[in-house]
Amino acid sequence: MADRRKWVKYTDIHEKFEGGELRDTGIKSGMHVRIPKDVYVSSCRPKGDYITVRAQIIKVAHTIPGIARNVFVRDPKGIDRGVPPKVVWAGTGGYWCAVDINDIEIEVKD
Repeated sequence: MADRRKWVKYTDIHEKFEGGELRDTGIKSGMHVRIPKDVYVSSCRPKGDYITVRAQIIKVAHTIPGIARNVFVRDPKGIDRGVPPKVVWAGTGGYWCAVDINDIEIEVKD
């Protein structure tokens, strides 16, 4: 059965995370969010991290707040990087999975 709910990208409603601590994401435990196809997912499962092959709707267990790194800390390419908030859920087999909050879609009520 097709999913008839209306989904919009999180960053279309909220500002994209670019730095600074971000605790109130508007995403709460128990909410359902959509992970689109071709999104990188961090996972604790034995096979490791993966990229989604199809869109999936997950039930949020909790979120991890984002933080900004010190401006003197740079990645190997010399670019300042903040750590975006993550949405976490229990995946297949009960293994924890997490995805960048900028990659999710949330349901919009008409």
